[in-house]
Amino acid sequence: MSQKTSILWIAHEANLSGANLALLEYINACSSATERQVLVLPHEGNMRQHAERLGALVQVVHFYPWVRQPKEPFLTRKLLKMQLRNTLAIKQMSTLLRRHNISRIYSNTVSVAIGGWLAILHKVHHTWMIHEMGEEDFGFRLALGKAAYRFIAKSSDKVFYNSHYLAGKYTRLIPARKSEVMYYPIILQTEKRKTIEKVSTPFSLLLMGQVLPSKGQHEAIEALHRLKLKGYSVRLSIVGNAENTAYKKQLEDLIVKYALEGEVDFESFVLKPNERMLQADALLVCSRCEAFGRVTVEAMKLGLPVVAADTCGCKELVTDMQTGVSYRYGHAESLVRAIETIMANAPLRSTLAANAMGYAEKVCSIEHVKQRLLSDD
Repeated sequence: MSQKTSILWIAHEANLSGANLALLEYINACSSATERQVLVLPHEGNMRQHAERLGALVQVVHFYPWVRQPKEPFLTRKLLKMQLRNTLAIKQMSTLLRRHNISRIYSNTVSVAIGGWLAILHKVHHTWMIHEMGEEDFGFRLALGKAAYRFIAKSSDKVFYNSHYLAGKYTRLIPARKSEVMYYPIILQTEKRKTIEKVSTPFSLLLMGQVLPSKGQHEAIEALHRLKLKGYSVRLSIVGNAENTAYKKQLEDLIVKYALEGEVDFESFVLKPNERMLQADALLVCSRCEAFGRVTVEAMKLGLPVVAADTCGCKELVTDMQTGVSYRYGHAESLVRAIETIMANAPLRSTLAANAMGYAEKVCSIEHVKQRLLSDD
């Protein structure tokens, strides 16, 4: 790209989340090479202040994601309401395109379809940034079924996936010629590195992410119980928003059942996760199917040892006994053995941290992301 361009970013939600943290990094990466960047949010939220600090113009245009629950029928009042509201949103965003001379549109997450319609209507370069599996991790399906994937292919010049595993799902339905894998750049909010020679008493385990069954908090609690029975002094911090109140209650009941009230605590989503990681001795990633694993790479860059399930995107990042320790997903005893391995071996923690830092810095580069985002190829 020889001259500066103007970009329209479309976010799927208005508050900070894993995908939106990546979006802020994309905006930051492109700032020096663009004339203007406009971010559209579906409602007001704290993304506004973070994006404006990076020089982006933020606009609120109300729209709905094109998703439904796995067993929800295609035609419902909800779907009709979504279509009517999104039709109006397309008109409003069309005005933004003309006003700001937008030449590129980026849709952040597969749940946002507005950008595709804008690209078709205005013949503008459109890139889809896909971060999630859908049903496997967040429990949703695209509203139009397989027709949605045909629409993604038709309305996109390029589709980026945040892991090879994720690409494997979508490239069965979307042409490979339009598809690329691009890891997040992941810019740390601190220059500090974890001091791993000394560990806490009790040993501090950290699990970060939304409190959902797919994130495996119950598996971490089960492992903690077994470690306690073996005589280990261990503490678990679960950090993330808990909108699924039924699952949160299930976890609380499990804590009471195992008499772990003093060993497990819950914390809300934190704006500076890196600082929270520096307080832990190891990060747990117990997800059923993580598309990428942002917190995994953040921990790696900080030198915090990682224990991760041997599933999906985690397998790309964590090579057992090289960049972290893997365990067999769904098997608490396997998780226990992995945690014991980390706790008992200080030289291994040092080796894993050094290997992980080198790997993460190599594959998650902001300059690399900038070049690929703005490429015309």
